[in-house]
Amino acid sequence: MWLVNAVLGGFSTPVPLASLALFRILFGLSLLLKFLVETRRRYYRYLDPGAYLAFRFAVAHKGREVPAPLWRFFHWVRIPAAAMVVLGFYIKIGLVIVALALALEMLVYFKYHANYMWLVCLALIVSPGSDCSLRDALSGAVKAPPVAHALVVATLYAMYLSTALHKMNPTFLSGRVVMEQLKAVIRQRETRHHWDTFVPNFAAKWIKNQNTGKSSRFVRGGMVTTVSLEVLLPLLLLNDYTIWFAMAAGIVMHGAFTLLFPATLLHFSLVVVASYLLLIPPELVARLLEG
Repeated sequence: MWLVNAVLGGFSTPVPLASLALFRILFGLSLLLKFLVETRRRYYRYLDPGAYLAFRFAVAHKGREVPAPLWRFFHWVRIPAAAMVVLGFYIKIGLVIVALALALEMLVYFKYHANYMWLVCLALIVSPGSDCSLRDALSGAVKAPPVAHALVVATLYAMYLSTALHKMNPTFLSGRVVMEQLKAVIRQRETRHHWDTFVPNFAAKWIKNQNTGKSSRFVRGGMVTTVSLEVLLPLLLLNDYTIWFAMAAGIVMHGAFTLLFPATLLHFSLVVVASYLLLIPPELVARLLEG
């Protein structure tokens, strides 16, 4: 695998930056999606006086508080910062602002997906070439060591393996966790302004009739398949012969996640699938740029 050889070789050979520039734009779009959905859900009120999260944080940290104005400031400033990442305008400044906002978010309310995006932010901040414009990258004239490629892919691999280990328990593999979440969302369809599933009516009816105490073989099979893919994908993505199959399988898997919980998982699925771009061999990228 070319990326393993690049790491072992001390990043001595620069590579074209087209895939990195495309990844950076898609990453910025995923940030915008996350921030806009959370604005729709009024997350900027999380730490207002009397809010549950403000109370929970104070209890957990022995009376300490995160000022509500600070929380609101970072909530709003991260949106134009994400747009800067997409548009290629002072990219690393935008990444630093986003990284600070995500760090504050995880301090108040740790979320696995936010942690992944924070780590990607840090990888792009410290890596050469990550602020290259799309125009320069597509020209093929600008190259840099694949440091960002290696850091983002390492984060991707850690995410897949840790997620699989976390899910290897009877509760998840039985399907009860997912089915209960889906049932709760479907029950709230009529009352929520932003219900979070694209499940069609016939499937919603089937889910409501399922006994979550003992899920069907179909549900249990889906959970086992998900965990198996999350274990196998890092291995398959490393192999030059199976990488394209692994990418296709990953896109299908994350597409299914998104259909189940679009508002919650669309931004995360987008950045994970976009990470596959950094695994494409630089020789292939160079040939594509040459036409």
